[in-house]
Amino acid sequence: MFIDSKEMTVERRHFVYGGAAAFSAIAAALAGGGSSAQAQTYRADEGKELAPGVRAVELSARGLR
Repeated sequence: MFIDSKEMTVERRHFVYGGAAAFSAIAAALAGGGSSAQAQTYRADEGKELAPGVRAVELSARGLR
């Protein structure tokens, strides 16, 4: 099967970008910059019920300008 050089260039580029992203993530974690985020939990009766089993909880109230 013949592979066009354009196709190879795109695949190499994606490989390089992925490697750079992985390297920066590992470097940030080793440097102590990688803090894990935790989601807030809500009570079962908190917020407005949109449908049975579906609730909308407002995280902040912003005024319209």
